[in-house]
Amino acid sequence: MKIKVFRRVTAIIMLICIVASFTSCSKNPSGGKDDKGKNTGSSSTEGQICIPYSREDGMNPFTAKSLLNSSIMPLLYSGLFSLNEKYEAEDALGKDAVVSGTEVTVTMDSGARFSDGSTVTADDVVYSFNLSKNSVYYSTMLLTVESVVAAARNKVVFKMAVADKYASALLTFPIVKLNTAAEETSIPVGAGPYVYTATADGGTLTPNSHSELKYKKDKIILSNTADTKPLMHSLVIGNITACFDDLSGGESERINASSIQVDLNNLVFLGLKADGVFSDEKLRRSLSGVIDRDKLINSGFEGFGTPTKLPFNPAWYGLKGVNSVKHDKDSDSAYFGQKLSGRTIKILVCSDNNFKVKFAEELASQLSAVGVKTNIISVAYDAYRSSVESGNYDIYVGEYKLTGDMNISGLINDEEFKNKYFEMLSGTITVKDFVKDFENTMPFVPVAVRNGVLAYSRNVQTEVKPMPGSVFSNLTEWSV
Repeated sequence: MKIKVFRRVTAIIMLICIVASFTSCSKNPSGGKDDKGKNTGSSSTEGQICIPYSREDGMNPFTAKSLLNSSIMPLLYSGLFSLNEKYEAEDALGKDAVVSGTEVTVTMDSGARFSDGSTVTADDVVYSFNLSKNSVYYSTMLLTVESVVAAARNKVVFKMAVADKYASALLTFPIVKLNTAAEETSIPVGAGPYVYTATADGGTLTPNSHSELKYKKDKIILSNTADTKPLMHSLVIGNITACFDDLSGGESERINASSIQVDLNNLVFLGLKADGVFSDEKLRRSLSGVIDRDKLINSGFEGFGTPTKLPFNPAWYGLKGVNSVKHDKDSDSAYFGQKLSGRTIKILVCSDNNFKVKFAEELASQLSAVGVKTNIISVAYDAYRSSVESGNYDIYVGEYKLTGDMNISGLINDEEFKNKYFEMLSGTITVKDFVKDFENTMPFVPVAVRNGVLAYSRNVQTEVKPMPGSVFSNLTEWSV
């Protein structure tokens, strides 16, 4: 069987938060504490939920560029499936996904309705897929999904580039009503839990009357923003209820509020020059055993990450029953130091991200502790990418956006090993068998899955539960 190979850019697609001038949601922005130490003086204390967005960026999910607006889109638009905390696909507008070879057949939920009351049909799915496939935000996620056809009014068939038993985890792109997203400024008709309405000073989200969800609040206020710097401060004084940051800027603000880490499914790894000193498989394996992942996360990413020795998100349900190999750190350190004695290892890192620079510095410190000299090459993104492509490194600090099916094919250069990965996707070999082969070969060294942060007012009385791809997944349940 001939398997298509896909080239991906090894740098993560980062969505920079582009936002505009802050309009307060609060009638009393002063804030303070009462004699019992409770927060006072905010619209949140009056029971109002308010989140920031960029009105200028618009509410078209296929053209929105700001992080704030992208995080709001799942509230307006639903996909065929959604992902739970284990990256397992759950029914949304679709159900009964049947995978047969490179085809995935999805039956529509007969009760699915858009916010205008019309039925969600297969033609709407085809329309939405084509828009998603050509969008910046969703195109990478759908890289292995080649096409879709309407097999019936309530049934669609997706054609995959490779057989993928986890393909339904890719079908989370937003479904909009046919011909309602023609213009960049359009606000398409969606089937999410809320409907957007622009106001003179911002916008509102009101419940979709055709959704079966129960709502704690009948209106969510959207605060139009232009400057990200005051956001956390505004959160503290009660102007806004919650704010999400993917920390892609390489720094974090001190948050004087409640917060929870958000799984971004971004794999931080050490890329290795396989035709150089790291052509030695044992040396690559020993590097994985030498590094202290917890220290790298704490020093490099201020603790916003989850360590992993495996090339997948450790939360992924596909890893059930799969354990990483146990390393003998003393033995690994001895071998690593001996093999690299007298050599200087070049560590390449992008200087545009302060998190990654600190990460590289901590890595250099750890390697120095086992007797290995290093030279950190810190350069801007264009030079960094050029150096990665030309092989001007021994180790480079990389970050890769995993998809819902945990596709790592873009990180594997060896064609034989890449075929093993595709065999795992198809179910020909087990995840456990693939992981064993990966740990023996170690084409790159996984370090962590990097996280973002959702900060929210201490007045929120409900458990906050962000899900993959849906930061405000349980916003309908929030109460303040």
